[in-house]
Amino acid sequence: MKKVYLLYEGDKWLTNSSLVLMGVFTSDEELRPACDKLIRQRIDKNYEAEGYDDGWSKEEMKDALAQRIVKELLENRQTQTYTINYTIKEVELNKLGEI
Repeated sequence: MKKVYLLYEGDKWLTNSSLVLMGVFTSDEELRPACDKLIRQRIDKNYEAEGYDDGWSKEEMKDALAQRIVKELLENRQTQTYTINYTIKEVELNKLGEI
């Protein structure tokens, strides 16, 4: 059976009513760069911290945050603890579920 991966964005608890479909992908290889791109766009739009005392720039902090979120998403198929979270659902095509 052919599978696809659905990338959703949702609220802090990933409640079903908050989920917004962000993309459909036919392989993990296509999913990885798309997740990275989406998360970096969201961080660029919403991130406002000035930097840590250890001298990290705002761009370095945004990059580290993006890497951490993408890693968590791809390893666990969802993120947690953020205001906006993401989940990946794997579904089979042409399959009739229970009615």
